[in-house]
Amino acid sequence: MSLLVESIRIVNGKIRLIDFHNARANSSRKMLFGSTDQLNLYKQLRNSAIPQIGEVKCRVLYGEDIEEISFQPYVRKEIKQIQIMAGGSINYRHKWVERPQLDELFYKKAADMQEICILDEQDHITDGYYYNYVFERDGQLFTPQTYLLPGVMRAALIAKGRVIETPIHINDVSKFEFVHLINAMNPTGKIVLPTSALKYGS
Repeated sequence: MSLLVESIRIVNGKIRLIDFHNARANSSRKMLFGSTDQLNLYKQLRNSAIPQIGEVKCRVLYGEDIEEISFQPYVRKEIKQIQIMAGGSINYRHKWVERPQLDELFYKKAADMQEICILDEQDHITDGYYYNYVFERDGQLFTPQTYLLPGVMRAALIAKGRVIETPIHINDVSKFEFVHLINAMNPTGKIVLPTSALKYGS
């Protein structure tokens, strides 16, 4: 079985969203392995040599127990265009290292597209390959109810009341002005595109 992974943002030595990472990791462990003990990712990271300068991606590989912790400087991806793709009944409820269904979709995208926007069987927006989506209209932020992965940034924004969860059909996209690409390393405002950047492939 593939390992699970948590990608944790660290900025100048400060660990971000660790409670949400802990909750997701322990939920996955309980659901997949029947584990009832609790991992404490904060304690594990504090026992590691956390870089104190700059923006860092911490990668925690785990199954029933933590297998590996690594750190690397984070370089934000440049996204200009997103290809809309049908995902069918694709399922990605746990953050696995290996994700063949998503890989297959991602590698089918056109060469001039940097990301994908996956539609479910009813043509509702779900997620991208690397990101959850947040759509902006008149300064208000909305995220699809039909997500694939329960991302920690998404969960945090909903919990804080900054983002509203709602059904978003592909035909609704033109009603929004911008799309924010979010994940554990990217809060809203870091990667923002006009919704016209979402396109069907040629």
